[in-house]
Amino acid sequence: MKKSLVLIIFVAVAWVMMYQWGDSPETQQILQEIDKNKAYQQPVRPEPRQPAEEIQLIKPASGLPQGHLFDENPVVDLIIGLNHFALCLGHLKVKDSNEPVKLSAKQLAYLQPYYDACETEQKIMSLYNQNNIMLKLQGAANDDRLKLLMKVGALNTEDWRLIQEWVVDMKAQELLLASALVERYLFVNSENDLATALGSRDARYNGMMVEQGFALLACKKGMDCSHSSGLMLTRCADDERACGLNYFEYVEAISLSGFKRDLATTVDWIKHTFAL
Repeated sequence: MKKSLVLIIFVAVAWVMMYQWGDSPETQQILQEIDKNKAYQQPVRPEPRQPAEEIQLIKPASGLPQGHLFDENPVVDLIIGLNHFALCLGHLKVKDSNEPVKLSAKQLAYLQPYYDACETEQKIMSLYNQNNIMLKLQGAANDDRLKLLMKVGALNTEDWRLIQEWVVDMKAQELLLASALVERYLFVNSENDLATALGSRDARYNGMMVEQGFALLACKKGMDCSHSSGLMLTRCADDERACGLNYFEYVEAISLSGFKRDLATTVDWIKHTFAL
């Protein structure tokens, strides 16, 4: 009898959670926003755009401390900088090591102008090399966010509280870092509200949805998510279907049955969990 009662309660809670995030008005609105931000209407498939002949890696900002390109806070500047230049830094590392290029002809053709810009702007890249990273970190040794990033081992409930406090005030590009921290916490604590809302116990799938969800929110918050953005160029290097598409078009291109709904559910969960 007790076992039956527990099962009934569990099913009821799961149903409520799936209703709360799976078919809520917020979820429906997010689905509409994904469609609205595409640069085309179904059933027409987008033609991938061609890359610009010349790429500008960054538009310099004024009023920042020396050695900073994105933010006056050294941790925030480091996070955004490493994300913005991830593809460049990876390309230069592979080139220096003489490793074989693992890109398709389509990817290489699209990314070559960006790679050329990386090689001509290595002075900018040097601001985010290993030595300068250490200098930035030394200036923020007591920053709780840095301690959380550097923590070895599983994140606990106190870490989760700090993440929740941090995410509320994050700039658009910082949300990509939040994605990594949230994924890390949920991977260990697999019994969570998001897993219930998605109806999935696959931690890797749920983590992928968290990554996509935070990317979508970062795009909505003002991060450049166009076909030539750092976000989409990096996706292009990982998946040739992303080459020439903006983020919303890419979501459409990779969508399998239920993917967009799971993405909208995840975004709804993120917004509720972190009061965004």
